[in-house]
Amino acid sequence: MAVKKENRVEVFFDGSCPICRREIDFYMKCKGSNGVKWVDISSVTDHEIIEGLSKEDAISRFHIKNKDGAIESGARAFAVLWGELDSFKIFGKISLIWPFTIFLEILYRVFLKFRPTLQKIAH
Repeated sequence: MAVKKENRVEVFFDGSCPICRREIDFYMKCKGSNGVKWVDISSVTDHEIIEGLSKEDAISRFHIKNKDGAIESGARAFAVLWGELDSFKIFGKISLIWPFTIFLEILYRVFLKFRPTLQKIAH
């Protein structure tokens, strides 16, 4: 018997990060979020969350598995997630178009530099 491939987006988030937790809580309340699988990587003990994604990598940067099974990170991951949520669908589609993806990725990388400080403030 063949194993059925799950055809939905999986979001990997750091539930121990207060900033990440608040943002994911917001997304989980959005219409369309019931079609997304939410995985709190802070509560997972395995070395790899899924094949090709280590817990260390997943904590250091936002990752999703798209419907085709490919792992996306950073701005592209957010764009794919937004595309699943009714209120953000258009923004998600626009965010996947060059040069918007590049611009959003730059903003995301700037945020990552300040994330440790922001986490301390948010605790």
